[in-house]
Amino acid sequence: MNADYKYTVVQPASITGRLFYGILLFIWLIFGISTVAQDIEMIASIDSSEILIGDQTILHLEVIQPEGIDLSFQEYRDTITEKIEILAQSEMDTVMLGENRYLLKRDFLITCFDSGRYHIPPFRAAYKDGDLLTTIGSNPLSLTVIRVDIQPTDTTDVIFDIKLPYGAPLRFRDVAPYVLGGILLIGAVVFVIYYLKKRKMDEPVLRRIKPREPAHVIALRELDKLKAGKIWQQGRIKLYYTRLTEILRIYIEDRYNILAMEQTSAETLNSLLDIGFNDNRLYDMLKEIFVHADLAKFARVKPLPNENETCLLSAYVFVNETKKTWQKEEPGGELETVPEESMINQADVTVNRNRDGQKQEV
Repeated sequence: MNADYKYTVVQPASITGRLFYGILLFIWLIFGISTVAQDIEMIASIDSSEILIGDQTILHLEVIQPEGIDLSFQEYRDTITEKIEILAQSEMDTVMLGENRYLLKRDFLITCFDSGRYHIPPFRAAYKDGDLLTTIGSNPLSLTVIRVDIQPTDTTDVIFDIKLPYGAPLRFRDVAPYVLGGILLIGAVVFVIYYLKKRKMDEPVLRRIKPREPAHVIALRELDKLKAGKIWQQGRIKLYYTRLTEILRIYIEDRYNILAMEQTSAETLNSLLDIGFNDNRLYDMLKEIFVHADLAKFARVKPLPNENETCLLSAYVFVNETKKTWQKEEPGGELETVPEESMINQADVTVNRNRDGQKQEV
């Protein structure tokens, strides 16, 4: 009996001891793993948990871990879930926190093109502790995607048109490059044509503009040409007086700033009086020229040869005696009036008028 009793007691004790040691080993493994796992923190956050369709937001992943642990993270490429797309992601950034602890950070730029509420699963990472492979995860997140409200005011009308895209306003800075480019292109084409034309004619491309000559120099030169042409001697009286009055009108316009080319003979004479012209002798000379010219041009009257000569000589006198003068200062401080033609070569015609009214050339 005693032998059977001892055997019965020893057998349960042996089984109980093995079970006891197995329980202790399991508790140690769980305790060791949980101790290491408690040293690692994985936190996920999102800038905005509610976005419109097509908008973007940033998803942050932060991991705090002790030194000496090599974490292997789950890799994401184009999507986190079927609907949530990854547009860009940063490299893993490591920051030393002190006390042999590190902070790992990574950001994901995400978007979604379908409305609804979406679950973002936890991020996963694994590490090896001895012969054991342990996995840890972050907190889950959610993202709500809202569609743009395009429902018409009258909700009973279920079918409605899609809103068409609207054009952005046209700004000057948008078209300025094209406008300036077009102007430059046109300018370049014009210059090339001008250059080729000048080269063909064997002329300089850029010509220095000569200063404008005094009005009386131009008038006297044209009168000399008219005299040398002998137009009235050829019977072309109308052309002669047309050219003579044209020379005088151009001279009066440049000399007195009167629009003589656009006025009649009477209007030109009145304009001279309006600006204070008070030389009666020269005024009568000019009036006589205009009277003979109007008769020859409009009434087909043929003046006598001496009248033709007299009108030409009167024109010379009028120009010479009304030309502008310039002043130069003498060494003694006095001013000397010098005719402008002293600087320019020209024929000088002097006509004296007698008391009888005849003109004699000297």
